[in-house]
Amino acid sequence: MLSENELLQLFMQQDIPLIGRKAIEHIRASEPVRRVGGGTHNVATRFASQKMACVIQAESHKGELPWIYQWEHDPDTAEFYDQPSKVKLAYRNGSDKKVSHPSTPDFFLIQTRWMGWVECKPEEDLQESHRSGSERFVPDGNGGWRCPPGETFAAQFGLGFKVLSDKDTNWILVRNLEFLSDYLKLDCPPPTEEALAAISGCFDTERWLPLQRLLENAGVSADAIFTLIAYNRLFVDLEHELLSEPGFTNVCRDALSAEVYLGQKRGSSRRALVPLHTVLMAAGTQIVWDGRPWRILNVGASDIFVEDENRAISNLRLEVFQKLVASRAITGLSEEGHQRNSLAEEVLRKAAPIDLKRTIARVRCLEAAPGEAAIPARTLRYLRKRAAEGEILFGNRFAGLVPRISARGNRTRKVDTAVVVAMNEVIDAEVLNSAQPKIHIAFGTALNLCRERGLPPPSEKTFRAEIKRRKEEALVLARQGRRAAYGISEFQWHIDQSTPRHGERPLEIGHIDHTQLDVEAVDSRTGANLGRPWLTILLDAYTRLVLAYFLTFDPPSYRSCMAVIRNAVRRHGRIPKTIVVDQGSDFESLYFEALLARLGCHKKSRPAAKGRFGSVIERFFGVNNQSFIHNLAGNSQALQRPRSMSPSHDPRTLAVWTLPALTDAFEGFADTTYANLKHPALGIPPKDAMARGLALTGLREHVLIPYTEDFIRLCMPTTPAGKAVVRHGRGIKIRGVHYWHPVFREPKVTRTKVHLVYDPFDVSRAYALVSGEWVLCRSEHQALFERRTEREIATISQEIRALHRLAEVHRNVNASDIAAYFSQLRMSETVLRQQRHDAERRTEEIRQLMLADPVPAIAQTPIEDLWTGPVTLEVFEELK
Repeated sequence: MLSENELLQLFMQQDIPLIGRKAIEHIRASEPVRRVGGGTHNVATRFASQKMACVIQAESHKGELPWIYQWEHDPDTAEFYDQPSKVKLAYRNGSDKKVSHPSTPDFFLIQTRWMGWVECKPEEDLQESHRSGSERFVPDGNGGWRCPPGETFAAQFGLGFKVLSDKDTNWILVRNLEFLSDYLKLDCPPPTEEALAAISGCFDTERWLPLQRLLENAGVSADAIFTLIAYNRLFVDLEHELLSEPGFTNVCRDALSAEVYLGQKRGSSRRALVPLHTVLMAAGTQIVWDGRPWRILNVGASDIFVEDENRAISNLRLEVFQKLVASRAITGLSEEGHQRNSLAEEVLRKAAPIDLKRTIARVRCLEAAPGEAAIPARTLRYLRKRAAEGEILFGNRFAGLVPRISARGNRTRKVDTAVVVAMNEVIDAEVLNSAQPKIHIAFGTALNLCRERGLPPPSEKTFRAEIKRRKEEALVLARQGRRAAYGISEFQWHIDQSTPRHGERPLEIGHIDHTQLDVEAVDSRTGANLGRPWLTILLDAYTRLVLAYFLTFDPPSYRSCMAVIRNAVRRHGRIPKTIVVDQGSDFESLYFEALLARLGCHKKSRPAAKGRFGSVIERFFGVNNQSFIHNLAGNSQALQRPRSMSPSHDPRTLAVWTLPALTDAFEGFADTTYANLKHPALGIPPKDAMARGLALTGLREHVLIPYTEDFIRLCMPTTPAGKAVVRHGRGIKIRGVHYWHPVFREPKVTRTKVHLVYDPFDVSRAYALVSGEWVLCRSEHQALFERRTEREIATISQEIRALHRLAEVHRNVNASDIAAYFSQLRMSETVLRQQRHDAERRTEEIRQLMLADPVPAIAQTPIEDLWTGPVTLEVFEELK
């Protein structure tokens, strides 16, 4: 980053006006105007820039990201900002209409000789825009592109506007810069004196030597070699030779040797491309040497390899080959000869196996002695004529004898063209439909359409055959959508310099993803079924080694991502340089991205619903299920077919695995079994691939991350609210667990909201930010974790959190049941109240009737009082 004085000096050197300076200061002080996201094809990247001390966004890892790598290590580039500001573009579009709209360039650059906006575009998009007649992007006459409306907008600020095409990307340089990025850091230690002496000894007799030989030297470490290359004390042609391919890369001992080496390379390349007389010095060129046909296989720096008609390979010194060409001993084929060879190759390429068998039989008949050919003389004369015609037309007698049996017959369609048009109209309207109508219904529509037009109706077989002429991917795309069509879409068969899909060294690219294991787990103390746990994996793409994992009952979230990062640092002391994730909300969390940025790690978001971008980790999930999970008691395969599942085979009742036991078992499978199995894509076990890769590409110990309390707190997640209320006498409550610290007794802290983080591996502790200081809080589970290992604490913590989660669910269920019961009671009370009202009403009606028609009085007669008169008491026994 530039200081104010350095920036002012650049303003003066480039004569930037005041309005331009204000625009630049606004860009430097502002956040990006938009957050880029991955679409259906591009891979969005968050680049942790050391030069800018912030995260730089790249909308595509093939378009913008290569330029970020170059600007990051370019001494002439002082600062670069992503999504800097909106610019207004006014131009004529392809319809020759004036349009004006705001646009956001990809970057703003501050360089020692130039300042302005930069737009990165694919070459195909630029050419398509230009072909449409739009004036937005036009060629600059030197193989590049310009944006006239962008230049007009930038000119009013005294700045520039540049268009960069992916065609101009030097992928070899970009890959080398990424390879050396760890050694280009300021904290990279210099090599020791012993390492310098050992490396100097390798160059005693040679000015340059292959990198492979240098790495195989027992006294030289890979870290020392790559550090010297990064410091420009050893020289490599980084623009044309890959450090990841040491067998094809040469290392020069000093700058003078590098100049000589580059000059020798340029001379060799020019000499190999110069045609000598009629011979083109290139692989595949046909030549004639001593009357026999030959073909050039390869043109090297000193030798040339050729192949004769019997596929025998010979090599000649380049000087000898030039002398033979100069003396006309070797000549090239004429243009007519090349055309004849091309025709012969086309005939043989189109020949079917039955044609080739018949041709071989004909050749044997021609080569047979007179009278031995088992064919009529007339047929023999016909074959000789065909062979002579082949010699004239194709320069090859064999090609003239090819019968083309497979091409016989009438290949034209017998269905009327108008009927074909009608069928395709119905297919477009009725078959290629998201409603997925039945084919026989569409066939009926085709019959009706043909009858309306007076055409002969096709058969259903013909109609279905016409549908099969369409590409299967197009059919599925129209009927079932993009996600269904992705499974049958074509793989990316073309691999070029820009696509090392899984990196070039260990710990360069890692994949993080989640899956819910197909096994039921139970509580280790109560035996209660806790459900299926979730597994989060960090997998190294280059070696396919499982770097870290995290088992929990919680659904995927950024907490699981941060936990697996912490586990990787605990196990290996580092994480991959680039993390590839999908576009789930758990990976878009600010906390997760901030953690990766603090660790200097870049994040790539693969396109949505494109599983092949994460094929290595998806494949591991499949192997984990087949080789491990589906062989455990209580695995949930039966639940995938609930109608055919018997109660005796219900995995929920057969579950026996606890989370601690499952954690130990999975770690044993990943670290012992899977890591030592020969991987089909590597040819060696992942553990061996990791060891060999680190030995060849460097241990890079200076980038190790110390596993300290500060790092642990950095990896701790927070709650969705991010804060908690300090309650008097109880402390703070995090996910159903209370945490306490003596500072919570202070009146100024009680009933206030404090920021917090908790440890997903240890439920007994959390941190709260009180008065600007993080304090360690303890829970009631602290006594349970005494004398426990870290793994035991982590697994028991997950069980406790799962029980709290189930308690919340049960509490909700209980509350619902109680509410339903009281609703019934309310109904009973209503009925009783209504009955009471009805009874009172009936009583009132009877009273009113009695008042209207009184009952006659009954004559009263004296009633004898039975309780009057003397009372006699009988005493049975005296109570003592």
